[in-house]
Amino acid sequence: MDGTALIAPAALLHCSLLIVVVCFTGRSGPRNDLIGIRTWATTASEKAWETAHAAALPWSWATVGTSAASLTVGVVLYSTGRPLPAGVEGWYTGACIAAFGAVMAGLVLRADRAAKHILMHEGLDEESHADP
Repeated sequence: MDGTALIAPAALLHCSLLIVVVCFTGRSGPRNDLIGIRTWATTASEKAWETAHAAALPWSWATVGTSAASLTVGVVLYSTGRPLPAGVEGWYTGACIAAFGAVMAGLVLRADRAAKHILMHEGLDEESHADP
């Protein structure tokens, strides 16, 4: 296996660490124009933004685990020194990206669901205050 096949999982590991930082800072910090999980629900209010990022934090750690596991498998395959069957490197890189993408999809869905939950309760609270 060529060492260049390790570039994708190493890059995904770096990205996943950045995602952890984004979720960690977004759970207690104000919305900003640069980074964060942006869906209609997560950007609707400060409380929704913070709740969404707090809910996504465990999933962000799952991206780290997925990327680290992918990189570990690649290092083991590379360290054998034996040539791998044709196509294994492509499948390996594709599987790394697909696994990372699946966890990221779960992260965004969880954040969006948490934000919608907060927005629903904020709306109910506003309606209850409006009634005399």
